[in-house]
Amino acid sequence: MNRLYVFKFDKTISDAVVDRLITMSIAAAEQVFGKTKIRLAVTYSVLDNQAVLKVSDDVGQHIVESFTRRVEEEFGEDKFTVRQVS
Repeated sequence: MNRLYVFKFDKTISDAVVDRLITMSIAAAEQVFGKTKIRLAVTYSVLDNQAVLKVSDDVGQHIVESFTRRVEEEFGEDKFTVRQVS
């Protein structure tokens, strides 16, 4: 399973905040699954109010779902979009 998710954010949301929320989601997953598994499960980049996350298994999917929840809680559903590209 390889999936690519593209998140686009309102211009008022900084890349640094987006990166922090992804990092928090990864750190939480590391507590459950371990660092090695996380390194194999997800890669990401943040640039110009956009985040791209590539996941390779259920652990990576867990991180994307956790990140999405954090973004919804922090900014609301109207401040971002997300789509699965592949």
